[in-house]
Amino acid sequence: TFVPITSATRFDLLQDHSIDILCEATTVSLDRIKRFRPTLYTFLSGASFMYKHPAGASVKEKILKIGVLKNTTTRENILKSIWPNLNRDLVSLGFKYHTFDLVEVDTHWKSKALFDSGEIDIYIADREILIAIRKLKFGRDLVVSNRYYTIEPYALFTRNDDLELLDIANTTLRDMYRETDRRLNIQVFLRTNFPGQIFSDTLLHLFKLQRILD
Repeated sequence: TFVPITSATRFDLLQDHSIDILCEATTVSLDRIKRFRPTLYTFLSGASFMYKHPAGASVKEKILKIGVLKNTTTRENILKSIWPNLNRDLVSLGFKYHTFDLVEVDTHWKSKALFDSGEIDIYIADREILIAIRKLKFGRDLVVSNRYYTIEPYALFTRNDDLELLDIANTTLRDMYRETDRRLNIQVFLRTNFPGQIFSDTLLHLFKLQRILD
């Protein structure tokens, strides 16, 4: 049974047994490891940004409006590590502003509507999510940067007291990474869910390192 969640509710629902395993784009962090059990890594991404063509044309009153999903590591890292490099890249693209405001959203899929209404000038999220938004929301006027500003390792999460489910999840992932069944392995899933994309050697080595575990 699949249960809809949001970035704000996902860990509360896991803690109160409304869900048993968290299966989406959740970054492994030290704070989350203290409270929950992550599985083997499932993907590797990083924060990037999307903007509307032509670059900088939407900025009003010299205030850059940045959209971001609330309750995420990307939101936490904007001021800590993302902004210095992002600021330099935005200026080089032609963005002109004196300051910026954050516009926090409940779901990534709202970003296209916010671009259209002028409520945001750029949207920051993991790059693969931005690519999906652009494709699925038909955002032909939206441009996704090639830059990564953070490293975001994803995993599934279970409760600390559910070691049996954690073992099932880890064993299943390990077998996928071993590619013992050509119909159900990680390469098939990548090609199916990310058609046309070329994956970094770092990501592929991540799977190779984890498939040797016993």
